[in-house]
Amino acid sequence: MRPYLLLTAVLPLTQGIRIVQTHYNGWAEANLRTLFNVLSNSGHQVVLSAPALAYDSNRIFDEELEIVKDGCVHNSCPEGSPPIGANATDPRLNYVNSYTQVAVRYGIRAMGPRLWHGKKPELVLLGPDFFNALGFFQYFSPSMRAAMSVATNEGIPAIVFDGATGSPTPWHDPTPLHSKIYAELAADITSTIIRSGRPLLPPSTIIYVNFPSVTDRRCNDTSQFRYILTRNEALEINDDVGAFWCDATNFPFDTDVIARQNECFVAISPGDAIDAAESLAMSVQEEFINKLRPILSCLPEI
Repeated sequence: MRPYLLLTAVLPLTQGIRIVQTHYNGWAEANLRTLFNVLSNSGHQVVLSAPALAYDSNRIFDEELEIVKDGCVHNSCPEGSPPIGANATDPRLNYVNSYTQVAVRYGIRAMGPRLWHGKKPELVLLGPDFFNALGFFQYFSPSMRAAMSVATNEGIPAIVFDGATGSPTPWHDPTPLHSKIYAELAADITSTIIRSGRPLLPPSTIIYVNFPSVTDRRCNDTSQFRYILTRNEALEINDDVGAFWCDATNFPFDTDVIARQNECFVAISPGDAIDAAESLAMSVQEEFINKLRPILSCLPEI
């Protein structure tokens, strides 16, 4: 275990992989674009495919897509734009006039392979969204549902990132501090997973990450953060069957970790991609421990 974050910039170089990114609040969101830039600058082949508008919904439709009647979110495309479009100078940046699950599916099956000579992504990243989805409320997260669909229907590992701080912000505005911090933390977790080897995640699982709030005075530098392996308190779990970690047989609840507001703890919750309410087998929990071990810390007692 390590007590503090080692910045992505000074980590050993991670072999670049193919990544599709999405965000329920649209393709022009600052959080999404900031992470896109960090990942791309780290050598990854990243394709962004997100809704044209802010679609905070779990719904998925296969009906014919319609033109973007009133233009894209943050005025990022004009009125009457086609249902699917890309940045005029960067084909890696794409929108789909539909919901998150549909947009990411287009990224996996169309946009990505078109730029990668027919190859599909090796990893899908969602967020960072600007709210914490903890406990029972995580089940209503559109990003979580999209991640579960990616893992089960496409067979591609998926990680969701949520941050306590933030609100809708255009990509061309000055980059907020929280966007920079969350992007670096997300890239660090992603790099750790990649370096852990294949498969990137155990089959039919996802990771749900919650970042704490960021202010000018608190949690304002990545060196202040510590990663805690957690579980969702709404899980149907037997307290006697968890993997042994940090002198306990179960991970702490994500709600308890994020509630420690005087600390900069990141809650990393592995989950079942088929049944969100099902706890993971002990052997699968141990796989996650081993994959994330280089960056994990134990939650100090209060």
